[in-house]
Amino acid sequence: MATQPADPPETAAVTNPGSAAQPSSRRLGRVDWLLLAAVLAVAAATRLVAVADFPIYFFCDEAHQANLARDLVANGFRDEDGNLLPAYFRNVRVFNLGLSVYVHALPVTLFGKTVTVVRATSVAVGLLGTAALMLALKWFFGLRLWWAGGLVMAVLPAWFLHSRTAFETVMMVSFYAVFVLAYLLYREASPRWLPAAVAAGAATFFSYSNGQGVMFVSCLLLLVVDRRYHWQVLRRHRGAAAAAAIVLILVAGPYLRFRYQLHPEMMELHFDDLHSYWTEELPTSAKLERFAATYLRGLSPGYWFTEDLRELERHRMLGYPHLPVWLAPPILLGLAISLLRAPRSPAHRLLLIGALAAPFSASFVDLRITRVLAMVVPATLAATVGLELLRSWAARVLPARWLDVALGLGLTAAAGAMTRDALVNGPRWFTDYGMQGMQWGARELFAELRERLAANPRERLVISHLWANNSNAFGDFFLSREERERITWGTIDDVLRERRGEVDSAVTFALTPAELERAQASPKLRVDPAWTEIPDPAGRPGFYLVRLSYTPDADTIFEAEREERQRLVEATVMIGGSPVRVRHPRLDMGGIEAAFDGDLKTLARTLDANPTRLELEFPTPRPIAELRLHLWTDEYHVELTIVRSDGSLHSEAVQDDRRLDDAPLTVRPGEPIPDARRLQLTIVKPGDAHMHLREIEVLP
Repeated sequence: MATQPADPPETAAVTNPGSAAQPSSRRLGRVDWLLLAAVLAVAAATRLVAVADFPIYFFCDEAHQANLARDLVANGFRDEDGNLLPAYFRNVRVFNLGLSVYVHALPVTLFGKTVTVVRATSVAVGLLGTAALMLALKWFFGLRLWWAGGLVMAVLPAWFLHSRTAFETVMMVSFYAVFVLAYLLYREASPRWLPAAVAAGAATFFSYSNGQGVMFVSCLLLLVVDRRYHWQVLRRHRGAAAAAAIVLILVAGPYLRFRYQLHPEMMELHFDDLHSYWTEELPTSAKLERFAATYLRGLSPGYWFTEDLRELERHRMLGYPHLPVWLAPPILLGLAISLLRAPRSPAHRLLLIGALAAPFSASFVDLRITRVLAMVVPATLAATVGLELLRSWAARVLPARWLDVALGLGLTAAAGAMTRDALVNGPRWFTDYGMQGMQWGARELFAELRERLAANPRERLVISHLWANNSNAFGDFFLSREERERITWGTIDDVLRERRGEVDSAVTFALTPAELERAQASPKLRVDPAWTEIPDPAGRPGFYLVRLSYTPDADTIFEAEREERQRLVEATVMIGGSPVRVRHPRLDMGGIEAAFDGDLKTLARTLDANPTRLELEFPTPRPIAELRLHLWTDEYHVELTIVRSDGSLHSEAVQDDRRLDDAPLTVRPGEPIPDARRLQLTIVKPGDAHMHLREIEVLP
């Protein structure tokens, strides 16, 4: 009688679930529960203590998620376009906020929008990932020091800094840690865990844009290295496979609808917004070479164990590398052990796969710690694996129990010391608190503004937006609807460019120090010396709350400046291979040739010309069928006048709204003009002195 061949080792768990990790080993005893709770308490304390005070900034992305969460609940879980349960939400020009908005919905609804509530929600999700890694270390790596993994994660500077924020990358990392645990449960314990692994992977994917690359690489490699196991699951556990397929369809449907139906242009726009070199006119070989160099740097010890001076200051801790250098030996040792054990151990294979996946997405743009923060997961696992071996060596000469106590106390002390350093010294690590630096001040400024609004029902405010990205998100976050109606956003340049009604009235301006200097230096303005200062963490003025008035000579100066700005200047641009003379307003960004170079990434911006008038004179008459204007997302009124060879005029006018569409604004004559000699274009954009000319196409 023929005998059936034995199942290969990597498929044994399919026929005998639990063979790779016995059920008894996955039970937590009383001591295990105490250790788990104690480590999570340490991690929680180091994150939650003074969570609103460090990092010292409250960033617009943190506020925006809470604003979207509140609006999502208020609108019956529909987005601004009316889509039910959207996969992504708009963040200024792009869509890159997803699952985190849903996570914030319940806390914001129950407890309101505060810095503490938003960041504590992120901390809670981060602790979920910490717990998942500890359980993976206990059940599937079989480590006696499994509990140390949570403390290791707590002392990683990159994770410490960002896990105290509400950046989406924190949730992505945490859900990836949950995916690691769920996948190992599926791979080593029971196929019934496959739907949970798919759900955790989807949570990683939808939490943050870089999570898409992390999951792409992870799933691709796991499909390859565990292909025999997956095939056996499909053959013998069709119920688990069907359940996983249902979960996959449910989570993939919203993404595919978003990606291919609602916003097919968004991926290219997102790359363009991040200034990715993949959108540049470079040879494919050059792009691949740059990708490889960036990817390898994301894997290099030099990037992780030395302080990254290229990183934005608000994403650094002064004097700290992303991973502590004293953990380099156990991390590198853990990676070496994993390489040796990977052929027989799915857990160690997954550790290595996580390391390979972390820098993938960032390599399409540039390395930023927020984009590669997923490296925290394999680094935590590797460090704990390495510490286990070092402990076993030390236990030959020292009592193992005392080694465990010393390790636990040492890691706890390191976490506590880093927390104290951050809270005491962190506010003055970097002293550029403005737009190019920390973007500090949202909480402090709006606390003062709310007091003023409450004290005086007639108070009106104009708030500068030059100190932080997307600063209007803070108005929606910190102020009620009634309070928001009493504020406007503007800069000192607005009142210096033209006479504004806010000046010479009972309106308070919130200005940066640089703006106050420009106001004091201007012959058009008088600054009331009875101002209020809001000090920054270094004790210097961070904001000024002032009243302004115009001088008697202001109107004369305004009129002279207006005449000068409206005077058109001449230049020559290339259109269709021919030189064309163009007359245009003065620019404050780029050259006028940027509007005719065929590149949407270049920009010509008018200094102060709204309406903007452009005149094009062709060397010889040419046909014109349409004009395509690539402007910025906004509302525009466009008037086109074409002068033909015989001097006759042909005029068209178009009103269009670009707010939700990045497509060009098209102006067509009633019928093609065969002999256009001159073209006169007038563009009006409500509420802005600048005109952003990305591209103007004159098509025959």
